[in-house]
Amino acid sequence: MVFSELAPVRENPRRGLSFPGHRSDGVGGLNTLMNQPLQQADVKWWDAIPNHPEFHRDSFGVSNADEGTWAILESEVKTGLVAQSHLPATAQMCLDALRRPESAPADLAAIFARNPAFGERVLALAQVAKWWPQAGNGAEALSAIGTRRLRILTYAAALATVFSERFGRDAQPYIQQAVATATACHHVATRLNLDADDAWLAGFFHDAGAACVDEAAAQLESRGWPLTHKAHFKAWKARLHSIAGAELTLAWDLPDDVVDGASHHFEKSGPLTSEMALVALGTRIATRLRGREEDDGGMVVTESVTRGLRRDRLTLLATLTGVELAIDRACDLVS
Repeated sequence: MVFSELAPVRENPRRGLSFPGHRSDGVGGLNTLMNQPLQQADVKWWDAIPNHPEFHRDSFGVSNADEGTWAILESEVKTGLVAQSHLPATAQMCLDALRRPESAPADLAAIFARNPAFGERVLALAQVAKWWPQAGNGAEALSAIGTRRLRILTYAAALATVFSERFGRDAQPYIQQAVATATACHHVATRLNLDADDAWLAGFFHDAGAACVDEAAAQLESRGWPLTHKAHFKAWKARLHSIAGAELTLAWDLPDDVVDGASHHFEKSGPLTSEMALVALGTRIATRLRGREEDDGGMVVTESVTRGLRRDRLTLLATLTGVELAIDRACDLVS
């Protein structure tokens, strides 16, 4: 991961590509989409889909008869992504302040005083992640959390803010799923001696594109398109929300491992790196424990996860001790 204490503003070399191995012209990338009229029908996201059999539209039920419905769903998701592509202004101010570590705690305290809702969200997430110090308050407490973790919390609070502003009370399930998966990833990473802070962030952003896809589907249904009742909608959503999540995390300049976690946290996306496997495992744990309908009833620790994390199944199962209680406590803090 690339969260150094003083990470400069960078132009992500993968921006506009979304995934390694894509066409080099960047068709389908968020920058391209933002510079094109939204009604332009010939802008296709399929140029940005990995050249992997599991991502081919025929493999997840987009038949010729469904082509028109799918094209409209694409357009709706693209519209929603453009609306979410910029960090909230307060989050950007916080990230700018964190590039000046000597004054960052005092600067952040001042920003939170002017924007209390965002500040409260950051501090609540610090408690969720168990990064809030036992003693101190204000700038002193922020200094104890540390610059690196404050950057992570700022990004997480930014996503929660976007969800809340766009979806109101309907945002709560997405925020709780983000918290549950982040907690699961952090729990397992700690026991495997991996970078638990990075794992928390990757888990939090794993479903960054899901709300956008659900919103698009709801918009279509309100116009009389019975999309969510189609037999293949679950598979469509699984692929499309991963693409949308990758586009959003790229637009926000998040580290590549977070982008990969958002885009490849389902098993059928091919071989998983250790970071992807950790997010895939965290997702399955959180989904199973929270009774989400997306749970397919299969094993939590799958073969692709064991290969990606280079651990045997019994070792990984042993890391799950106490994870249910950890998730319950974390979710209670944001309920």
